[in-house]
Amino acid sequence: MLGFDQTITIYNKWYNPATKKTLWPKTVIIGASWAGCQRVTTGEGLTSTDGYSVRIPLKSFPDGFLLRDEYTALPDPAGCWTAQNGDVVVRGEGPDVENGITEITKQFTDCFTVTAVHSDNMTRLLPHLRLEGK
Repeated sequence: MLGFDQTITIYNKWYNPATKKTLWPKTVIIGASWAGCQRVTTGEGLTSTDGYSVRIPLKSFPDGFLLRDEYTALPDPAGCWTAQNGDVVVRGEGPDVENGITEITKQFTDCFTVTAVHSDNMTRLLPHLRLEGK
């Protein structure tokens, strides 16, 4: 599909109450779009931050997608994924997380923490999920 030629990896933030640890299971998605930009704000001087937007068409969804509340209620997230604030998205195929998500965010330049999730499924010609962050 034209414009949806990127592979991304989404790391879902999932808290395991039994071990009291936050885990970061990953899902690799083929067929997404990736856009990055510099956002500049003024105030007491200029401040620059990276901004990212990823679109995932419904036809590119891997199996196992759940809404955020369903996902967080799972006793084990294996085989499932979601999109929620606090998740981390990497451009390309990322490795498994061994010791926390900072090992991933330090390793990849093109990565961001999700701050907004938009579902454009009802009125669009191309139903998709849009993730934004910095």
